[in-house]
Amino acid sequence: MKLWDHTAEELRALPLPDLALLVLANFQQGNGWNQQNWMNGASQSHRDITSAHGLMDRFAEAWAWLNAHAFVSMLPGQTSPDARRVTEEGRRALELGLARLHAAQRLEVDLLPDLAKAKRQFLQGDYEEAVFAAFRAVEEQVRSKAAMTAGDLGVKLMRQAFKPGGPLSDAQAEAGEQDALSSLFAGAIGVFKNPSSHRTVTYDDPAVAAEAVLLADLLLRLLQRTPPAV
Repeated sequence: MKLWDHTAEELRALPLPDLALLVLANFQQGNGWNQQNWMNGASQSHRDITSAHGLMDRFAEAWAWLNAHAFVSMLPGQTSPDARRVTEEGRRALELGLARLHAAQRLEVDLLPDLAKAKRQFLQGDYEEAVFAAFRAVEEQVRSKAAMTAGDLGVKLMRQAFKPGGPLSDAQAEAGEQDALSSLFAGAIGVFKNPSSHRTVTYDDPAVAAEAVLLADLLLRLLQRTPPAV
């Protein structure tokens, strides 16, 4: 539904990001160039809806959200401080929806430095490369900490490093826990790194890719607690 197909009550009840996207679509479709002009036009041309208490305030909040998320930017060459253009990020959101933004927000945490490249690739929309880079970082850190060779790779590396008596196993843990940790690392590498080494993997849902990067972050943090091989 378009913006003005909604009732005032429906518009007030919408989550702010959803309302902001409707405003953005309406602004683009009307070849808008000024956010204050848009506000004035909305107030005058759709008085039957905008006269409802608090709705213009919600529209103002929607514009604040669009500005904060760089879906609109200042319009070069215009002197008005309210001049706006729809950005590439904004056009992408209109085309694909907010799933990409919501997925990226999952990564707005203190990821370990080893995942800086993966996060950068994710934000560029290269989800497969981001996930591959994240689990390659896990693989490299396991290999280094276990003092194993460059030929030790993938699931086999994880099993060798974390097996009972292996260089990264916890001798104080129960046998079941040791096996579970080995399976955790081996399973993660097998699912998220090995397939990309042999074929193209497509992440249709960016949230899955984001959660995969977060899993790599968790594995690296668990690895930090593991004493290096001696």
